[in-house]
Amino acid sequence: MAMEGCRRGLRKRCPSREKPPEDAASWHNKGLNLYKLGRDDEALHCFEKAVELDPGHADAWLHRGACLTDLGRTDESLHCFERALDLSPYNARAWSLKGACLYDLDRFEAALPCFDWALELDQSNADARVIKGACLINLDRVEEGLQCCEKALELDAGHALGWYIKAAAEERLGHIQEAALSFRQFISLAPGEYAVQIESAHEALQDLEGK
Repeated sequence: MAMEGCRRGLRKRCPSREKPPEDAASWHNKGLNLYKLGRDDEALHCFEKAVELDPGHADAWLHRGACLTDLGRTDESLHCFERALDLSPYNARAWSLKGACLYDLDRFEAALPCFDWALELDQSNADARVIKGACLINLDRVEEGLQCCEKALELDAGHALGWYIKAAAEERLGHIQEAALSFRQFISLAPGEYAVQIESAHEALQDLEGK
């Protein structure tokens, strides 16, 4: 689970005249701007320079981890989130991202305490509730997983992935009508990046409608 990019217009610049940042904060800020433009490889370089200059820069470790996650380097990103939490243990976002990283590694039991900490620090974190729900479902604690998704959707009714995980839980529990409604809601909300899940939802709907 990674941060949403915010596309902004590129301003004209001359690379040959651009002065490189000289301190960790400037490298970090440059990395954030590149990350928001979806230029993950360049952003990663900036975050690496930031932590090289200041190993105690918690946000640079956090965003380095987020970049590595987006680049599919999950094992490496886990170390970054752990380093960020060593430096800033009350960072709800870092706990949530560490939990999502562990989920991606199929370490569901280990992920749960991360989401518990994230939610202790920020009750409004719908992402943490959804992925915690997915962990619980994978651990056959389906009712609990469903409850997590329901709470997440109370906070953010437009959370597409929340509807998808909720539907999966309802299907597992034999709640046919509810699952069908949740899959349809997911399909109506899901962005193109969820193409695999959208296809899976359509297939699930066909199976549910045949029952």
